[in-house]
Amino acid sequence: MTSLIKRIAAVVLAAATALGMAGLGAATANAAGTGTITVNTVQGFAEDNGLKLYKMFGATVDATKTPTETTYTLEQDWKAFFTSDDANAAGTKFADDATLSTNAVNYIKGLSDTELASFANTAKTWSEANNIAATATSVNKANDKSYTFENLDLGYYLIAPADSQSSNTVDQSYHALLVNLTDADHNASIQLKHEFPTIDKTVENKPAIDKNIGDTVNYKLSSIVATNMADYTEGYVFTFHDVLSKGLTVDVDNFAPTVKINGTDVPAADYTATAAKQADGTTKITVKFNDIQNKHPEAAGKEVTVEYSATLNADAVTGTAGNKNSAQIEYSNDPSSNQTGTSVPSEVKVHTFEFTLDKYTGNIYNESSERLGGAKFKVYGDNNGTADTTALKFAVTAGNGSTATTAKYNKDQAAAGLTDELVTPEYGRIVISGLKTGTYWVEETEAPAGYNKLTEKIKVVIEATYDLNGQGQVDATHTGKLTSWKITYNGADGTGEHPVVPVQNNSGFTLPSTGGMGTIAFTVAGVLIVAFGVVWAIRRKRA
Repeated sequence: MTSLIKRIAAVVLAAATALGMAGLGAATANAAGTGTITVNTVQGFAEDNGLKLYKMFGATVDATKTPTETTYTLEQDWKAFFTSDDANAAGTKFADDATLSTNAVNYIKGLSDTELASFANTAKTWSEANNIAATATSVNKANDKSYTFENLDLGYYLIAPADSQSSNTVDQSYHALLVNLTDADHNASIQLKHEFPTIDKTVENKPAIDKNIGDTVNYKLSSIVATNMADYTEGYVFTFHDVLSKGLTVDVDNFAPTVKINGTDVPAADYTATAAKQADGTTKITVKFNDIQNKHPEAAGKEVTVEYSATLNADAVTGTAGNKNSAQIEYSNDPSSNQTGTSVPSEVKVHTFEFTLDKYTGNIYNESSERLGGAKFKVYGDNNGTADTTALKFAVTAGNGSTATTAKYNKDQAAAGLTDELVTPEYGRIVISGLKTGTYWVEETEAPAGYNKLTEKIKVVIEATYDLNGQGQVDATHTGKLTSWKITYNGADGTGEHPVVPVQNNSGFTLPSTGGMGTIAFTVAGVLIVAFGVVWAIRRKRA
């Protein structure tokens, strides 16, 4: 619940939708003039001076060009926000020179909707902490529902609701908005709803985890219904939309999520749940309430959750990119019409990892080193610091002289077509993938003809670091996302998104181990030599 009520991006997306933009960009406008920004609310603020307006960029619009060109210039008061070392500033630390405005504009253009929401609230907090003078302040009487700022220069503005204006919102606070005032009519109108349902998606109660291919992955979607749901005269829409990447499989024919309102199960007849495979390999999930307004009036202001499971499959991508899931909530956003809005997506990732065995010979290891085909390996899991007794099985696709063999792990070790024997192709490389973090042991069971087999197993450790606090949790400053991952092999680091474990083979004679058949051979040979020596000595003496 804590992470859910802290999500703010839906407000920004709604504002962006109303303005037809989601940040800075070229717009059609007249070359000069002033404009107005109108902020509408459903219930109004509880007191006067509820909104402050800050001009972050001035704008000059050249309507003589096709397409129309807009040039933004950063206001003097806001330069420190983009150049400062202050941890509470933008974090860009740009140089304060002729390129500052352009760099700041490009930075904002590159922000996603979620990042733009965070940026707006960071700017609000920073402006208050640094006593930045507001361009204008709303002075409407208490509970007025419309606030208009007039005679404004063209530009890019920050609207900062006062912290005290909080009683009418889902998460007990209004959030800052960014408004681009460069439209042709020099007017911008936004709807600052008193409630914006947001969505929080987790994978096993976290924003990101790692799994083996074949593992079950448990998802949870959470959102809060508007407290004034009963006021929506055209009915109240409340629908979960979720998209799974093609690396995740859900049973589309028997999709049956668990749906709850405030912790209580909702009868299946009160919602429609569907899962459908898309042409691009993704799966689209929809959970739509059937008249939640009348069937579940108790849902107003309460948390609604949807839980379901999927499986990480062989199409899963490895490494940092992860296998994404993105969920949104569609909701009614105007009590007097059937208009709906959609929240900013909440995204989680399931990661799985890989490493490459690279079989070579020679004293120097690089791309031109001689690779060896025909080496055979087995991979084992870890059992308290030693290799398990049973080797892992993989789905193998053989390589050739220019491609690596691929070996994808499958949790269902009894599945048809799996093998525990991995053989290097002429190219010398085997990509072993679909593994979660942990310790693995690689054994060379047979060396290429003429080469010596390794006498010890290789210890490979897959490690991943997630952005969590000291208690392993997500909080206001920790996202829970994967920040880095790596492998180590026998203590050495394998770096990059496709880490490699070099495996060297040498050719030629090696001394046998004590007690082996080689020792017996040496002993027999020694005895024969002694015997021949004795015979030769006797014959010589007789002669």
